[in-house]
Amino acid sequence: MFNLFVKKFFGSQATRQFKRTQPQVSQISQLAASYQSLSDDQLQAKTATFRQDLRTRNADSRQQLEAIEARLRGDLVPEEREQ
Repeated sequence: MFNLFVKKFFGSQATRQFKRTQPQVSQISQLAASYQSLSDDQLQAKTATFRQDLRTRNADSRQQLEAIEARLRGDLVPEEREQ
């Protein structure tokens, strides 16, 4: 009885998750509609823009990764570096 009351009042877990994700689904649907109207050339240009954005966003992480790799290479014994 109590479980039924809680489910009626708060909703089921699936319903709560559905409501929580609904704004994201709406935003994705709007983006999909805007991309459907683009020509092939425009889509290729968008792809290039996305790739450049990813490179820009990941530049700091990539530099940190390269620094860590360089530091780790310096820790190896010379015989181990050749392997």
